[in-house]
Amino acid sequence: MSLASDWITLCRKVHQERDGVALIETLDGELHRVGSELGIVALETDRFRTTAGHAEHLVQIGWPSANAALVDQAAQALRRLRIIVTRKDFIASLRRSDPGEDPPRIRSQIWITRDRPESLAKSVEGFAANALRHAHPLEIVVSDDSEDARSVASTRALLGRLANEGHSVAHFGRREKEALAADLERALGGTVSHDDIVFALFSEPDIPGPTIGANRNAALLARPVGLSLLTDDDAFCRAAFPDAGANDVRLSSLYLPDTIHPFPSREELWRERPQIDADFLADHASLLGRSIGSLISDDADLCDVRPRMVADLMDRGGIVRATGTGVIGDLGSDSPKYLLSTVGDEREVFLGDESTYRSAKRSREVFRCSNVPTVTEGTFLGGFFLGIDQRIILPPFVPVGRNEDILFAALTRVLYPSTYYGHAPIAYDHSPDPRRQFSDGWLDDLMPKSNELLPIVFATFRRDIAISDHGGDADRFLSAADKIAELSHDPRQFAELIQTGWLRAARSIVRRIEANLETYHYEPSYWATDLERAIETYSALIDHPDQVAPADFPGSTTDRLELLRSLCLRYGRLLAVWPDIMSSARRRAERRVGE
Repeated sequence: MSLASDWITLCRKVHQERDGVALIETLDGELHRVGSELGIVALETDRFRTTAGHAEHLVQIGWPSANAALVDQAAQALRRLRIIVTRKDFIASLRRSDPGEDPPRIRSQIWITRDRPESLAKSVEGFAANALRHAHPLEIVVSDDSEDARSVASTRALLGRLANEGHSVAHFGRREKEALAADLERALGGTVSHDDIVFALFSEPDIPGPTIGANRNAALLARPVGLSLLTDDDAFCRAAFPDAGANDVRLSSLYLPDTIHPFPSREELWRERPQIDADFLADHASLLGRSIGSLISDDADLCDVRPRMVADLMDRGGIVRATGTGVIGDLGSDSPKYLLSTVGDEREVFLGDESTYRSAKRSREVFRCSNVPTVTEGTFLGGFFLGIDQRIILPPFVPVGRNEDILFAALTRVLYPSTYYGHAPIAYDHSPDPRRQFSDGWLDDLMPKSNELLPIVFATFRRDIAISDHGGDADRFLSAADKIAELSHDPRQFAELIQTGWLRAARSIVRRIEANLETYHYEPSYWATDLERAIETYSALIDHPDQVAPADFPGSTTDRLELLRSLCLRYGRLLAVWPDIMSSARRRAERRVGE
Protein backbone atom coordinates (compact mmCIF):
# COMPACT_ATOMS: atom_id res chain seq x y z
CA MET A 1 0.00 0.00 0.00
CA SER A 2 1.46 3.32 -1.04
CA LEU A 3 2.22 5.98 1.57
CA ALA A 4 -0.35 8.76 1.36
CA SER A 5 1.84 11.61 2.58
CA ASP A 6 5.32 13.05 2.32
CA TRP A 7 7.96 11.51 4.56
CA ILE A 8 11.45 12.00 5.93
CA THR A 9 13.97 9.66 7.57
CA LEU A 10 15.21 10.37 11.08
CA CYS A 11 18.66 9.15 10.25
CA ARG A 12 22.02 10.26 11.62
CA LYS A 13 24.39 8.01 9.65
CA VAL A 14 24.36 5.02 7.34
CA HIS A 15 27.38 2.70 7.23
CA GLN A 16 27.54 0.44 4.21
CA GLU A 17 28.83 -2.97 5.26
CA ARG A 18 29.74 -6.09 3.27
CA ASP A 19 27.35 -8.47 1.53
CA GLY A 20 24.68 -5.90 0.75
CA VAL A 21 24.06 -4.87 4.35
CA ALA A 22 23.80 -1.33 5.74
CA LEU A 23 23.90 -0.19 9.37
CA ILE A 24 21.50 2.70 10.04
CA GLU A 25 22.01 4.91 13.08
CA THR A 26 18.91 6.92 13.94
CA LEU A 27 18.92 10.32 15.60
CA ASP A 28 18.00 8.78 18.95
CA GLY A 29 21.01 6.45 18.77
CA GLU A 30 19.28 3.22 17.75
CA LEU A 31 21.07 0.91 15.28
CA HIS A 32 19.35 -1.14 12.55
CA ARG A 33 20.91 -3.57 10.07
CA VAL A 34 19.04 -3.48 6.77
CA GLY A 35 19.65 -4.15 3.10
CA SER A 36 21.95 -1.73 1.34
CA GLU A 37 19.09 -0.34 -0.80
CA LEU A 38 17.17 0.59 2.34
CA GLY A 39 20.34 2.22 3.61
CA ILE A 40 20.61 4.37 0.50
CA VAL A 41 16.98 5.46 0.81
CA ALA A 42 17.47 6.30 4.49
CA LEU A 43 20.65 8.25 3.78
CA GLU A 44 19.32 10.35 0.94
CA THR A 45 15.74 11.13 2.02
CA ASP A 46 16.45 14.07 4.29
CA ARG A 47 13.50 16.23 3.16
CA PHE A 48 9.73 15.91 3.27
CA ARG A 49 9.00 14.78 -0.30
CA THR A 50 6.40 12.58 -1.91
CA THR A 51 7.44 9.04 -2.78
CA ALA A 52 7.79 10.08 -6.43
CA GLY A 53 9.89 13.08 -5.36
CA HIS A 54 12.26 10.84 -3.41
CA ALA A 55 12.57 8.49 -6.37
CA GLU A 56 13.40 11.40 -8.68
CA HIS A 57 16.10 12.60 -6.27
CA LEU A 58 17.67 9.12 -6.12
CA VAL A 59 17.85 9.03 -9.91
CA GLN A 60 19.52 12.45 -9.92
CA ILE A 61 22.29 11.22 -7.61
CA GLY A 62 22.99 8.24 -9.88
CA TRP A 63 20.90 5.36 -8.54
CA PRO A 64 19.44 4.07 -11.83
CA SER A 65 17.21 1.39 -10.25
CA ALA A 66 15.16 3.95 -8.32
CA ASN A 67 11.46 4.20 -9.12
CA ALA A 68 8.38 5.13 -7.16
CA ALA A 69 7.34 1.52 -6.53
CA LEU A 70 10.77 0.50 -5.21
CA VAL A 71 11.08 3.60 -3.03
CA ASP A 72 7.55 3.04 -1.73
CA GLN A 73 8.47 -0.50 -0.67
CA ALA A 74 11.59 0.83 1.05
CA ALA A 75 9.54 3.48 2.82
CA GLN A 76 7.11 0.90 4.14
CA ALA A 77 9.96 -1.17 5.53
CA LEU A 78 11.64 1.88 7.10
CA ARG A 79 8.34 3.02 8.56
CA ARG A 80 7.86 -0.33 10.29
CA LEU A 81 11.29 0.17 11.87
CA ARG A 82 10.26 3.73 12.86
CA ILE A 83 13.17 5.13 10.88
CA ILE A 84 10.88 7.36 8.82
CA VAL A 85 8.10 9.70 9.86
CA THR A 86 5.26 10.87 7.63
CA ARG A 87 4.05 14.44 7.34
CA LYS A 88 0.72 13.43 8.84
CA ASP A 89 2.31 11.82 11.90
CA PHE A 90 4.68 14.76 12.37
CA ILE A 91 1.94 17.39 12.31
CA ALA A 92 -0.27 15.27 14.58
CA SER A 93 2.61 15.10 17.07
CA LEU A 94 3.00 18.90 17.01
CA ARG A 95 -0.69 19.41 17.66
CA ARG A 96 -0.64 17.04 20.61
CA SER A 97 2.11 19.19 22.15
CA ASP A 98 0.03 22.39 21.80
CA PRO A 99 -1.03 23.53 25.30
CA GLY A 100 -4.12 25.14 23.80
CA GLU A 101 -3.56 28.55 25.39
CA ASP A 102 -3.05 31.82 23.57
CA PRO A 103 -0.10 33.91 24.76
CA PRO A 104 -0.77 37.21 26.53
CA ARG A 105 -0.87 40.39 24.51
CA ILE A 106 2.24 42.45 23.89
CA ARG A 107 2.24 45.23 26.48
CA SER A 108 5.52 47.13 26.05
CA GLN A 109 7.67 48.46 23.23
CA ILE A 110 11.17 49.27 24.44
CA TRP A 111 13.61 51.44 22.51
CA ILE A 112 17.35 50.87 22.78
CA THR A 113 19.09 54.22 22.31
CA ARG A 114 22.30 56.17 22.82
CA ASP A 115 22.73 59.86 21.96
CA ARG A 116 20.39 59.89 18.95
CA PRO A 117 17.49 62.07 20.15
CA GLU A 118 16.24 63.16 16.71
CA SER A 119 16.25 59.64 15.29
CA LEU A 120 14.71 58.25 18.48
CA ALA A 121 11.88 60.80 18.39
CA LYS A 122 11.03 59.91 14.79
CA SER A 123 11.04 56.21 15.62
CA VAL A 124 8.98 56.43 18.83
CA GLU A 125 6.39 58.82 17.41
CA GLY A 126 5.90 56.64 14.32
CA PHE A 127 5.33 53.42 16.23
CA ALA A 128 3.22 55.13 18.90
CA ALA A 129 0.93 56.46 16.18
CA ASN A 130 0.78 52.99 14.65
CA ALA A 131 -0.31 51.49 17.99
CA LEU A 132 -3.06 54.11 18.38
CA ARG A 133 -4.22 53.68 14.81
CA HIS A 134 -4.67 49.96 15.33
CA ALA A 135 -6.14 50.28 18.85
CA HIS A 136 -3.28 48.62 20.73
CA PRO A 137 -2.76 49.83 24.31
CA LEU A 138 1.01 50.05 24.61
CA GLU A 139 3.54 51.15 27.19
CA ILE A 140 6.46 53.05 25.67
CA VAL A 141 9.81 52.48 27.43
CA VAL A 142 13.17 53.99 26.48
CA SER A 143 16.30 52.17 27.68
CA ASP A 144 18.72 55.04 27.35
CA ASP A 145 22.52 54.72 27.30
CA SER A 146 22.99 58.40 26.41
CA GLU A 147 25.89 60.27 28.00
CA ASP A 148 25.10 63.66 26.50
CA ALA A 149 22.87 65.69 28.85
CA ARG A 150 21.07 67.34 25.94
CA SER A 151 20.15 63.91 24.50
CA VAL A 152 18.72 62.84 27.85
CA ALA A 153 16.73 66.07 28.19
CA SER A 154 15.40 65.73 24.65
CA THR A 155 14.26 62.16 25.31
CA ARG A 156 12.54 63.14 28.56
CA ALA A 157 10.75 65.95 26.75
CA LEU A 158 9.62 63.51 24.03
CA LEU A 159 8.19 61.13 26.61
CA GLY A 160 6.51 64.03 28.38
CA ARG A 161 4.72 65.00 25.18
CA LEU A 162 3.60 61.41 24.61
CA ALA A 163 2.36 61.15 28.21
CA ASN A 164 0.29 64.30 27.67
CA GLU A 165 -1.24 62.59 24.63
CA GLY A 166 -2.37 59.69 26.82
CA HIS A 167 0.44 57.19 26.30
CA SER A 168 1.96 55.20 29.16
CA VAL A 169 5.68 56.04 29.15
CA ALA A 170 8.84 55.26 31.12
CA HIS A 171 12.42 56.48 30.80
CA PHE A 172 15.20 54.12 31.87
CA GLY A 173 18.38 56.16 31.71
CA ARG A 174 21.61 56.12 33.67
CA ARG A 175 19.93 57.39 36.82
CA GLU A 176 17.21 54.73 36.70
CA LYS A 177 19.71 51.97 35.89
CA GLU A 178 21.89 52.90 38.85
CA ALA A 179 18.80 52.85 41.08
CA LEU A 180 17.89 49.42 39.70
CA ALA A 181 21.43 48.14 40.34
CA ALA A 182 21.31 49.39 43.93
CA ASP A 183 17.84 47.87 44.50
CA LEU A 184 18.94 44.51 43.11
CA GLU A 185 22.10 44.48 45.20
CA ARG A 186 20.15 45.19 48.39
CA ALA A 187 17.43 42.68 47.59
CA LEU A 188 19.91 39.93 46.79
CA GLY A 189 21.71 40.49 50.08
CA GLY A 190 25.22 39.84 48.85
CA THR A 191 24.41 36.56 47.04
CA VAL A 192 25.20 38.31 43.75
CA SER A 193 28.28 40.50 43.50
CA HIS A 194 28.17 44.19 42.71
CA ASP A 195 30.52 43.56 39.77
CA ASP A 196 28.14 41.06 38.13
CA ILE A 197 25.20 43.49 38.31
CA VAL A 198 27.33 46.32 36.92
CA PHE A 199 28.63 44.07 34.12
CA ALA A 200 25.06 43.17 33.11
CA LEU A 201 23.83 46.77 33.02
CA PHE A 202 26.89 48.79 32.03
CA SER A 203 29.34 46.25 30.47
CA GLU A 204 33.05 45.93 31.23
CA PRO A 205 35.31 48.98 30.77
CA ASP A 206 38.38 46.81 30.15
CA ILE A 207 36.79 45.07 27.14
CA PRO A 208 36.39 47.35 24.09
CA GLY A 209 33.22 47.55 22.05
CA PRO A 210 29.72 49.01 21.96
CA THR A 211 27.46 48.42 24.99
CA ILE A 212 24.22 47.67 23.15
CA GLY A 213 23.93 44.32 24.92
CA ALA A 214 24.11 45.97 28.35
CA ASN A 215 21.39 48.39 27.29
CA ARG A 216 19.24 45.46 26.15
CA ASN A 217 19.80 43.79 29.54
CA ALA A 218 18.48 46.91 31.22
CA ALA A 219 15.38 46.55 29.05
CA LEU A 220 14.94 42.91 30.12
CA LEU A 221 15.17 43.91 33.78
CA ALA A 222 13.01 47.01 33.41
CA ARG A 223 10.10 44.95 32.05
CA PRO A 224 10.97 41.42 33.18
CA VAL A 225 7.70 39.58 32.46
CA GLY A 226 5.36 38.90 29.56
CA LEU A 227 5.80 39.74 25.89
CA SER A 228 7.68 42.86 24.76
CA LEU A 229 9.15 44.41 21.65
CA LEU A 230 12.70 45.78 21.49
CA THR A 231 13.29 48.42 18.82
CA ASP A 232 16.46 50.22 17.73
CA ASP A 233 16.52 54.01 17.67
CA ASP A 234 17.23 54.07 13.91
CA ALA A 235 14.32 51.74 13.06
CA PHE A 236 11.15 53.36 11.76
CA CYS A 237 7.49 52.54 11.21
CA ARG A 238 7.59 52.42 7.43
CA ALA A 239 6.81 48.99 6.02
CA ALA A 240 6.79 47.11 2.73
CA PHE A 241 5.55 43.67 1.76
CA PRO A 242 7.64 41.01 -0.01
CA ASP A 243 6.47 39.31 -3.18
CA ALA A 244 3.20 37.53 -2.51
CA GLY A 245 3.53 34.20 -0.75
CA ALA A 246 1.30 31.69 1.01
CA ASN A 247 -0.33 32.50 4.35
CA ASP A 248 0.49 29.13 5.93
CA VAL A 249 3.39 29.09 8.38
CA ARG A 250 6.54 27.49 6.98
CA LEU A 251 8.95 25.46 9.12
CA SER A 252 12.62 25.74 8.27
CA SER A 253 16.01 24.62 9.54
CA LEU A 254 17.76 27.43 7.66
CA TYR A 255 19.93 29.83 9.61
CA LEU A 256 18.33 32.73 7.72
CA PRO A 257 15.04 32.00 5.93
CA ASP A 258 14.82 35.46 4.32
CA THR A 259 15.74 36.39 0.79
CA ILE A 260 17.96 39.43 0.19
CA HIS A 261 17.50 41.85 -2.69
CA PRO A 262 20.23 44.54 -2.85
CA PHE A 263 19.55 48.04 -4.19
CA PRO A 264 22.00 50.76 -5.26
CA SER A 265 20.26 53.44 -3.16
CA ARG A 266 17.60 53.91 -0.53
CA GLU A 267 15.52 55.99 -2.93
CA GLU A 268 15.47 53.26 -5.57
CA LEU A 269 14.61 50.70 -2.91
CA TRP A 270 11.49 52.60 -1.83
CA ARG A 271 10.43 53.18 -5.44
CA GLU A 272 10.58 49.43 -5.99
CA ARG A 273 8.89 48.55 -2.68
CA PRO A 274 6.19 51.16 -1.95
CA GLN A 275 5.26 51.91 1.63
CA ILE A 276 2.18 50.26 3.13
CA ASP A 277 0.21 50.75 6.34
CA ALA A 278 0.83 47.74 8.57
CA ASP A 279 -0.04 46.74 12.12
CA PHE A 280 3.37 46.38 13.77
CA LEU A 281 2.22 44.69 16.97
CA ALA A 282 -0.02 42.29 15.07
CA ASP A 283 2.91 41.28 12.85
CA HIS A 284 4.75 40.04 15.95
CA ALA A 285 1.68 38.81 17.86
CA SER A 286 0.80 36.41 15.04
CA LEU A 287 3.88 34.33 16.02
CA LEU A 288 5.35 35.47 19.34
CA GLY A 289 4.76 33.15 22.30
CA ARG A 290 2.76 30.65 20.27
CA SER A 291 3.30 26.91 20.13
CA ILE A 292 4.31 25.51 16.76
CA GLY A 293 1.42 23.06 17.04
CA SER A 294 -1.03 25.98 17.08
CA LEU A 295 0.59 27.59 14.03
CA ILE A 296 1.08 24.67 11.68
CA SER A 297 -1.40 23.66 8.99
CA ASP A 298 -1.79 20.37 7.12
CA ASP A 299 -0.40 22.08 4.01
CA ALA A 300 2.58 23.73 5.70
CA ASP A 301 5.80 24.07 3.71
CA LEU A 302 8.27 21.61 5.28
CA CYS A 303 10.79 21.49 2.42
CA ASP A 304 13.65 23.01 4.43
CA VAL A 305 13.13 21.00 7.64
CA ARG A 306 16.10 18.84 8.63
CA PRO A 307 15.70 15.47 10.36
CA ARG A 308 17.10 16.75 13.66
CA MET A 309 14.50 19.54 13.82
CA VAL A 310 11.74 17.01 13.12
CA ALA A 311 13.00 14.71 15.89
CA ASP A 312 13.37 17.58 18.37
CA LEU A 313 9.87 18.89 17.69
CA MET A 314 8.33 15.44 18.03
CA ASP A 315 10.24 14.91 21.27
CA ARG A 316 9.38 18.15 23.07
CA GLY A 317 7.25 20.41 20.86
CA GLY A 318 8.24 24.02 20.31
CA ILE A 319 7.41 27.59 21.31
CA VAL A 320 8.24 30.75 19.36
CA ARG A 321 10.21 32.64 22.03
CA ALA A 322 11.39 35.53 19.85
CA THR A 323 10.29 37.14 16.61
CA GLY A 324 11.65 39.52 14.02
CA THR A 325 10.57 41.17 10.81
CA GLY A 326 12.41 41.78 7.59
CA VAL A 327 14.42 44.93 6.94
CA ILE A 328 14.07 47.52 4.21
CA GLY A 329 17.08 49.83 4.25
CA ASP A 330 20.49 49.28 5.83
CA LEU A 331 21.38 45.58 6.14
CA GLY A 332 23.19 46.12 9.44
CA SER A 333 26.18 44.01 8.43
CA ASP A 334 29.77 45.12 7.87
CA SER A 335 30.26 43.04 4.71
CA PRO A 336 28.12 41.44 1.96
CA LYS A 337 29.36 37.89 2.65
CA TYR A 338 25.99 36.57 1.53
CA LEU A 339 27.15 37.21 -2.06
CA LEU A 340 29.61 34.31 -1.70
CA SER A 341 27.00 31.63 -1.09
CA THR A 342 23.68 32.79 -2.52
CA VAL A 343 22.12 30.38 -5.00
CA GLY A 344 18.97 30.00 -7.06
CA ASP A 345 16.54 32.83 -7.81
CA GLU A 346 18.13 35.18 -5.28
CA ARG A 347 21.46 34.87 -7.10
CA GLU A 348 19.86 35.99 -10.33
CA VAL A 349 18.76 39.23 -8.66
CA PHE A 350 22.25 40.57 -8.06
CA LEU A 351 24.01 38.79 -10.92
CA GLY A 352 21.76 40.07 -13.67
CA ASP A 353 24.59 42.22 -14.94
CA GLU A 354 27.98 43.39 -13.74
CA SER A 355 26.86 46.87 -12.69
CA THR A 356 24.14 45.37 -10.46
CA TYR A 357 26.69 43.05 -8.87
CA ARG A 358 29.21 45.87 -8.31
CA SER A 359 26.46 47.93 -6.70
CA ALA A 360 25.53 45.05 -4.37
CA LYS A 361 29.17 44.87 -3.22
CA ARG A 362 29.05 48.53 -2.16
CA SER A 363 25.51 49.33 -1.08
CA ARG A 364 24.14 48.23 2.27
CA GLU A 365 20.63 49.14 1.13
CA VAL A 366 18.60 45.92 0.80
CA PHE A 367 15.16 44.42 1.01
CA ARG A 368 15.57 41.38 3.29
CA CYS A 369 12.42 39.48 4.16
CA SER A 370 10.76 36.10 4.35
CA ASN A 371 8.00 35.66 1.77
CA VAL A 372 5.80 33.71 4.19
CA PRO A 373 5.47 33.54 7.99
CA THR A 374 8.35 31.27 8.97
CA VAL A 375 9.42 29.46 12.13
CA THR A 376 13.02 28.34 12.25
CA GLU A 377 15.60 26.75 14.53
CA GLY A 378 18.25 28.96 12.93
CA THR A 379 19.62 31.56 15.30
CA PHE A 380 19.64 34.56 12.96
CA LEU A 381 17.59 37.14 14.81
CA GLY A 382 17.97 40.78 13.80
CA GLY A 383 17.72 43.13 16.75
CA PHE A 384 16.22 46.12 14.89
CA PHE A 385 12.67 44.83 15.49
CA LEU A 386 12.79 42.08 18.10
CA GLY A 387 9.90 40.47 19.96
CA ILE A 388 10.71 38.51 23.12
CA ASP A 389 8.74 36.17 25.38
CA GLN A 390 9.82 36.60 29.01
CA ARG A 391 7.43 34.09 30.48
CA ILE A 392 10.65 32.10 30.83
CA ILE A 393 13.93 33.53 32.11
CA LEU A 394 15.74 34.46 28.93
CA PRO A 395 19.55 34.70 29.09
CA PRO A 396 21.27 38.08 29.33
CA PHE A 397 22.67 39.62 26.19
CA VAL A 398 26.45 39.68 26.01
CA PRO A 399 26.91 43.20 27.44
CA VAL A 400 29.72 44.32 25.14
CA GLY A 401 30.32 43.85 21.41
CA ARG A 402 28.31 43.47 18.22
CA ASN A 403 25.76 40.84 17.13
CA GLU A 404 24.50 40.54 20.70
CA ASP A 405 21.08 39.60 19.27
CA ILE A 406 22.38 36.54 17.40
CA LEU A 407 24.47 35.42 20.37
CA PHE A 408 21.36 35.81 22.54
CA ALA A 409 19.37 33.60 20.15
CA ALA A 410 22.10 30.95 20.08
CA LEU A 411 22.32 30.67 23.86
CA THR A 412 18.54 30.73 24.33
CA ARG A 413 18.30 27.56 22.23
CA VAL A 414 21.05 25.96 24.33
CA LEU A 415 19.17 26.69 27.53
CA TYR A 416 15.70 25.95 26.16
CA PRO A 417 15.89 23.44 23.28
CA SER A 418 12.16 23.86 22.60
CA THR A 419 12.79 27.50 21.60
CA TYR A 420 12.19 28.52 17.97
CA TYR A 421 12.19 31.86 16.18
CA GLY A 422 9.49 33.52 14.11
CA HIS A 423 10.04 35.64 11.00
CA ALA A 424 7.09 37.79 9.96
CA PRO A 425 6.66 38.33 6.20
CA ILE A 426 6.95 42.10 6.26
CA ALA A 427 9.91 44.48 6.23
CA TYR A 428 10.31 47.64 8.32
CA ASP A 429 12.61 50.58 7.75
CA HIS A 430 16.14 50.57 9.19
CA SER A 431 17.80 53.83 8.15
CA PRO A 432 20.83 54.89 10.20
CA ASP A 433 22.22 58.33 9.50
CA PRO A 434 24.73 58.92 7.98
CA ARG A 435 24.33 56.27 5.33
CA ARG A 436 26.95 53.55 5.18
CA GLN A 437 28.62 51.50 2.48
CA PHE A 438 30.58 48.26 2.49
CA SER A 439 34.35 48.59 2.47
CA ASP A 440 36.04 47.97 -0.88
CA GLY A 441 38.56 45.69 0.82
CA TRP A 442 36.18 43.33 2.64
CA LEU A 443 37.28 40.32 0.56
CA ASP A 444 40.83 40.79 1.85
CA ASP A 445 39.74 41.25 5.46
CA LEU A 446 37.98 38.07 6.58
CA MET A 447 39.62 37.75 9.98
CA PRO A 448 36.73 36.91 12.35
CA LYS A 449 35.46 39.34 14.96
CA SER A 450 34.55 38.51 18.55
CA ASN A 451 30.88 38.01 17.69
CA GLU A 452 31.88 35.34 15.14
CA LEU A 453 34.09 33.49 17.62
CA LEU A 454 31.87 33.48 20.72
CA PRO A 455 29.34 31.06 19.11
CA ILE A 456 32.14 28.50 18.94
CA VAL A 457 32.06 28.35 22.74
CA PHE A 458 28.25 27.96 22.83
CA ALA A 459 28.25 25.33 20.09
CA THR A 460 30.78 23.25 22.02
CA PHE A 461 28.29 22.44 24.76
CA ARG A 462 24.96 22.75 22.95
CA ARG A 463 24.37 18.99 22.96
CA ASP A 464 26.76 18.04 25.77
CA ILE A 465 25.11 20.15 28.42
CA ALA A 466 22.19 17.69 28.70
CA ILE A 467 19.63 20.23 29.81
CA SER A 468 16.05 19.03 29.97
CA ASP A 469 13.16 21.36 29.18
CA HIS A 470 11.67 20.16 32.45
CA GLY A 471 14.61 21.22 34.62
CA GLY A 472 14.70 24.32 36.80
CA ASP A 473 15.99 27.63 35.45
CA ALA A 474 18.79 27.79 38.01
CA ASP A 475 20.07 24.37 36.93
CA ARG A 476 20.02 25.33 33.26
CA PHE A 477 21.97 28.52 33.80
CA LEU A 478 24.44 26.97 36.24
CA SER A 479 25.19 24.13 33.84
CA ALA A 480 25.89 26.58 31.02
CA ALA A 481 27.98 28.80 33.31
CA ASP A 482 30.04 25.83 34.52
CA LYS A 483 30.70 24.74 30.94
CA ILE A 484 31.81 28.22 29.89
CA ALA A 485 34.10 28.42 32.93
CA GLU A 486 35.57 25.03 32.08
CA LEU A 487 36.21 25.99 28.46
CA SER A 488 37.67 29.41 29.36
CA HIS A 489 39.74 28.50 32.41
CA ASP A 490 43.06 27.76 30.72
CA PRO A 491 44.39 30.39 28.25
CA ARG A 492 46.16 27.84 26.05
CA GLN A 493 43.21 25.47 25.84
CA PHE A 494 40.85 28.37 25.19
CA ALA A 495 42.99 29.61 22.30
CA GLU A 496 43.08 26.10 20.86
CA LEU A 497 39.29 25.78 21.18
CA ILE A 498 38.66 29.07 19.38
CA GLN A 499 41.24 28.59 16.64
CA THR A 500 40.33 24.95 15.98
CA GLY A 501 36.62 25.79 15.92
CA TRP A 502 37.16 28.67 13.53
CA LEU A 503 39.42 26.52 11.33
CA ARG A 504 36.67 23.91 11.01
CA ALA A 505 34.11 26.60 10.13
CA ALA A 506 36.44 28.27 7.61
CA ARG A 507 37.10 25.00 5.81
CA SER A 508 33.37 24.43 5.56
CA ILE A 509 32.91 27.94 4.10
CA VAL A 510 35.62 27.29 1.51
CA ARG A 511 33.98 24.00 0.52
CA ARG A 512 30.65 25.78 0.02
CA ILE A 513 32.26 28.51 -2.07
CA GLU A 514 34.05 25.91 -4.20
CA ALA A 515 30.80 23.98 -4.68
CA ASN A 516 29.08 27.21 -5.73
CA LEU A 517 31.75 27.85 -8.33
CA GLU A 518 31.37 24.33 -9.70
CA THR A 519 27.59 24.52 -9.75
CA TYR A 520 27.62 27.71 -11.84
CA HIS A 521 30.66 26.78 -13.93
CA TYR A 522 32.69 29.80 -12.77
CA GLU A 523 30.25 32.17 -14.48
CA PRO A 524 29.93 35.09 -14.63
CA SER A 525 33.65 35.73 -14.46
CA TYR A 526 33.47 38.91 -12.34
CA TRP A 527 31.58 36.96 -9.66
CA ALA A 528 33.88 33.93 -9.90
CA THR A 529 36.95 36.17 -9.53
CA ASP A 530 35.63 37.44 -6.20
CA LEU A 531 34.85 33.95 -4.94
CA GLU A 532 38.36 32.78 -5.84
CA ARG A 533 39.73 35.81 -4.01
CA ALA A 534 37.69 34.92 -0.92
CA ILE A 535 39.06 31.36 -1.08
CA GLU A 536 42.60 32.76 -1.16
CA THR A 537 41.93 34.98 1.87
CA TYR A 538 40.37 32.17 3.88
CA SER A 539 43.12 29.76 2.81
CA ALA A 540 45.82 32.14 4.05
CA LEU A 541 44.13 32.20 7.47
CA ILE A 542 43.60 28.43 7.41
CA ASP A 543 47.32 27.97 6.80
CA HIS A 544 48.08 30.03 9.93
CA PRO A 545 45.26 29.27 12.41
CA ASP A 546 47.48 30.33 15.31
CA GLN A 547 47.08 33.92 14.09
CA VAL A 548 43.27 33.85 14.30
CA ALA A 549 41.95 36.19 17.00
CA PRO A 550 39.11 38.75 17.30
CA ALA A 551 39.75 41.44 14.70
CA ASP A 552 37.72 44.01 16.67
CA PHE A 553 40.01 43.82 19.72
CA PRO A 554 43.35 45.66 20.02
CA GLY A 555 46.84 44.26 20.54
CA SER A 556 48.66 41.09 19.54
CA THR A 557 46.99 37.75 18.77
CA THR A 558 47.60 36.69 22.37
CA ASP A 559 46.17 39.97 23.72
CA ARG A 560 43.03 39.70 21.62
CA LEU A 561 42.38 36.08 22.56
CA GLU A 562 42.90 36.97 26.21
CA LEU A 563 40.29 39.74 25.95
CA LEU A 564 37.88 37.26 24.40
CA ARG A 565 38.60 34.75 27.19
CA SER A 566 38.03 37.45 29.78
CA LEU A 567 34.68 38.28 28.16
CA CYS A 568 33.68 34.60 28.26
CA LEU A 569 34.63 34.28 31.92
CA ARG A 570 32.70 37.42 32.87
CA TYR A 571 29.68 36.35 30.87
CA GLY A 572 29.79 32.85 32.37
CA ARG A 573 29.75 34.33 35.88
CA LEU A 574 26.80 36.50 34.91
CA LEU A 575 24.89 33.47 33.60
CA ALA A 576 25.32 31.67 36.92
CA VAL A 577 23.54 34.44 38.86
CA TRP A 578 21.15 35.68 36.17
CA PRO A 579 18.10 33.71 37.39
CA ASP A 580 18.55 35.32 40.82
CA ILE A 581 18.90 38.77 39.25
CA MET A 582 15.87 38.27 37.04
CA SER A 583 13.73 36.86 39.88
CA SER A 584 14.60 39.87 42.01
CA ALA A 585 13.75 42.20 39.13
CA ARG A 586 10.37 40.51 38.77
CA ARG A 587 9.60 40.96 42.47
CA ARG A 588 10.64 44.60 42.16
CA ALA A 589 8.31 45.07 39.17
CA GLU A 590 5.42 43.47 41.08
CA ARG A 591 5.96 45.80 44.02
CA ARG A 592 5.97 48.86 41.79
CA VAL A 593 2.72 47.77 40.14
CA GLY A 594 1.14 47.38 43.57
CA GLU A 595 2.27 50.78 44.84
